[in-house]
Amino acid sequence: MIKLTQENYYEDTSYLSNSRFKRYQKCQAMALAVDSGSWVEERDETALLVGNYVHSYFESPEAHEQFLAENGDKLIAKSGKNKGGLKSDFVIGDKMIESLRGDDGFNRLYHGYPDDDVQKEMIVFGEIEGVPVKGKLDSVNLSRGYFVDLKTMKSIYAEEYNAELRQRVPAAVNNILNFGYHAQLGLYRELLEQTTGKAFRPLIVAVSKENVPDKDILK
Repeated sequence: MIKLTQENYYEDTSYLSNSRFKRYQKCQAMALAVDSGSWVEERDETALLVGNYVHSYFESPEAHEQFLAENGDKLIAKSGKNKGGLKSDFVIGDKMIESLRGDDGFNRLYHGYPDDDVQKEMIVFGEIEGVPVKGKLDSVNLSRGYFVDLKTMKSIYAEEYNAELRQRVPAAVNNILNFGYHAQLGLYRELLEQTTGKAFRPLIVAVSKENVPDKDILK
């Protein structure tokens, strides 16, 4: 197995990742074609870019600058009333950043206290059912035994219908179930324990993509 680094993590296919696993669950032929490079998955990358825009800001100033350098042109509106400025999705992204940046509770949770050992974008790996698996965690507080996954969501509290539960639930619950975030955090917890030998508590910090963003800590 190759040694995983920040530079080769996303290109590596020797380890199974959560996103690749979900792709194989959806369609094995498609997933194999994507892995082999014979087919490029077409999708609107706006939601992913907005998430990375917010994530990189709270990772470090250097990470945010690198994100802007690599994706800056994709953030700028080419037409409409915002022409030449940020696209509306990233204007909301700035509001989400501002909402979290000024929250003392979030800062203590995500960045830790001054003496805490906190790792951002920590790579973990291990083996499950004989398969090598990897993960990359937003923020891990090694001193206090928890890790945080930052999720941007359309809404947190608005009620939505969930087909699996056959009932209306808060949008955050719907989001977690539909995107398999509960399985993702379970996987990360297992890999983190295999990597460090310690059990960690998973937490989600959810922030909504609204003009006045809501935010919450989900256990």
